[in-house]
Amino acid sequence: MKSSKNNSIVDDLLVVLRQDSKAISLLKNARIHPDVYVAYVYDSEINKIIKVGYIGGAVIVLILGGLSFISAQDLAMTVADSLLFGLGGGALGALIAFGTLQILKGKRSKYINHPGESSSGFTLIGILNRLSVKSIEKLDDKAILKIREYQPDFSNKRYQRLPTEEKTNEERQKMLKMTPKKKSQVGKLKRIQKFSLWMLPFGLIAFFVEGLLYIWVALFFGGLWFCAEGVIAFIERRIEFHSGWESGELYGWPARASAIVIIVTALMIAIIPSILGIADAFGVDIIELIF
Repeated sequence: MKSSKNNSIVDDLLVVLRQDSKAISLLKNARIHPDVYVAYVYDSEINKIIKVGYIGGAVIVLILGGLSFISAQDLAMTVADSLLFGLGGGALGALIAFGTLQILKGKRSKYINHPGESSSGFTLIGILNRLSVKSIEKLDDKAILKIREYQPDFSNKRYQRLPTEEKTNEERQKMLKMTPKKKSQVGKLKRIQKFSLWMLPFGLIAFFVEGLLYIWVALFFGGLWFCAEGVIAFIERRIEFHSGWESGELYGWPARASAIVIIVTALMIAIIPSILGIADAFGVDIIELIF
């Protein structure tokens, strides 16, 4: 068993555990080293989140893939083209899930800024709860034997503290490559996003009138907001990611690749269908006019 590194997550949790002399006494009587117990608890809680991550990742893949396929079908694409577009949406979901799981497993990348120590506050609550006397008293002989035999590698990256501060300005500037012109473009796009948000409530009018015109209007501005978000991410070479179990920032070419997918998805799922829907509400068939 390799020794714990200074300022590791295990060290921080040990400080909490050692504040309770009765908990330490119980572990000593069970012949369990406090370091090993803390590592065991931390690993088991993170592994629970990883399992949830696989399930959540599969759901994201199915949702994005399904929405992409349905949108392609609505645009009268062939089945083969629709399947390809659906696979593209599913690939985006797989990329999000893969990146999240890699972070949970302790992997690091220069393209990712991940300021959190764990997936959520709920994970920390679960860990701290198991460091209590009440939880330790519930350990049966089988669990005690399993923990005694546990051999954590404290040099593993999953135990290292993640950065608690964002990347330095110098590092960020090198990655983002922002210029005054790009900052101006981002400012204009953010104003478009703000205007789009103000227009979304028009969709509520659909509940009081016949037809889907206002639903299509709301969908258009919702898609416009997401499309602008993708363009901003492409310009800044930075994109924030959030899910039920993780959050952080992606930089550089991975951010630009994700931004392109966001832009295409917004166009295919929201903007183009809403334009066709608005035109149809006024009795105009755009597809028939074009083809």
